[in-house]
Amino acid sequence: MLRAAVVPLLLVPACFSPSGAGGTTSDPTMTMSTPSTTTTTSPITSATSTDTTSPTTTRPELTTTTTSPESTTNVDPATATASSATTSPEPDPLCGNGMMESDEECDDGNDILTDACALCKTAWCGDGFVWDEFEECDGSPGCDAECRREFLWVFVTNDVFPSSLGGLDAADQICQAAAENAARPGQYRAWLSTDLQWAGSRFIHSTRPWRRTDNEPVADNWDDLIDGLLDNPIVFNEFQEALVPPGACGPCPVWTNSDVEGGPQMGDCGMWNGLPLSAVGGDCGAMTDNWTFGCMLNCTNEARLYCFEQPLEP
Repeated sequence: MLRAAVVPLLLVPACFSPSGAGGTTSDPTMTMSTPSTTTTTSPITSATSTDTTSPTTTRPELTTTTTSPESTTNVDPATATASSATTSPEPDPLCGNGMMESDEECDDGNDILTDACALCKTAWCGDGFVWDEFEECDGSPGCDAECRREFLWVFVTNDVFPSSLGGLDAADQICQAAAENAARPGQYRAWLSTDLQWAGSRFIHSTRPWRRTDNEPVADNWDDLIDGLLDNPIVFNEFQEALVPPGACGPCPVWTNSDVEGGPQMGDCGMWNGLPLSAVGGDCGAMTDNWTFGCMLNCTNEARLYCFEQPLEP
């Protein structure tokens, strides 16, 4: 009984010794070799990949950065400025461009000859141009050394107009346009009143005489103008043409609504807006008070205007 039990115990160590313990768990040398190979290969491969790609990626960027500033700094600002100045000379001075240049006394940027700067020279009495609102004349006959007229012009308009003039200001503009159309410088107003505003209050009471455009006298001054008798009838138009022979209330009707002193007479065709009423008028052929007063006119008809030049001062 005892021998049969011993035999199996002796066979157990004989089965494990030659195959399993020698290749896997019992040899310390083989155990060290396996992890060493795995650990060494992984970092070397990673380091080699990083060292190789890093400089290759960054070198083109460094090359581009270095080239860009070099091409920008090739332009010399001083040379470019000098070249531009050489090829683009300054334009010649031009009168009327609004800039003071060369020997110009002024340059107001326009070609108006009647303002304070004419042909780039400061306006002055004797320059041949009538300076608006400062001179009445300049170098023309009857013009004194201060560019004031020795006399003033008066004429009757060549054209006739309906009673719908549009008011006193519109009538003044008609006179101004007629004078300018005939090359007569100066400021002109119509001898015309409304029932609310009279010609005597609109006119400067000049101490100088008025003359017709044929140079014949009409009145020596304001006081002579309103005394009821003219020196000559106002039968000449702005073009120095006689319209009619002397007469009274007929051949040459003129809108006035004014007595001999320039006072209103309650006949202005509705403030000169063409109402079909009657109007007080005059006749350009008359020398007595009929030149301005005493002629009854129909507002549906047409008539002329008297235009008096106004002095800059009494």
